[in-house]
Amino acid sequence: MNLLDPWGLYQVTASGGAHLPFNIGPVAVGGSFSSEYNVSRGSLVDYSYKGFTPEAVAGTWADIGVSIGFSDLSGTGRQSGGNVISLGSGKYGGVQFGLRKEFDPCRSWYDPLKYVDAVSFGLGVGLGFPVNLTVPLEKAHTMDKR
Repeated sequence: MNLLDPWGLYQVTASGGAHLPFNIGPVAVGGSFSSEYNVSRGSLVDYSYKGFTPEAVAGTWADIGVSIGFSDLSGTGRQSGGNVISLGSGKYGGVQFGLRKEFDPCRSWYDPLKYVDAVSFGLGVGLGFPVNLTVPLEKAHTMDKR
């Protein structure tokens, strides 16, 4: 951990979840359980259990898996908006990118941290496309009320 984050700037996130078919087509519903760990110089400073988040996934018929990664990469206070883009890499692996709630105007258009605030690596099995989009249902429900 000291080699990856020597100044303790990032948060380590861990999650696990599953999605099951919702309809005919590549759409699934389910959710994930997640936790965040603040680590400084290789020691656990703070831990928070985030609980269950219901989700809908476009591009997936069904899946189950776990992931671990880093959040707050830009050091701006966890700007991930909950939407996640996943890229399949290999038979059982994948990379997930947590998108920012809003773009960082201080960064240039080609800086990935302008758009992404978290990255994690996962293992699991599923049936779907190599790329999919996960949207938290709580967020979608909140947006419908406006």
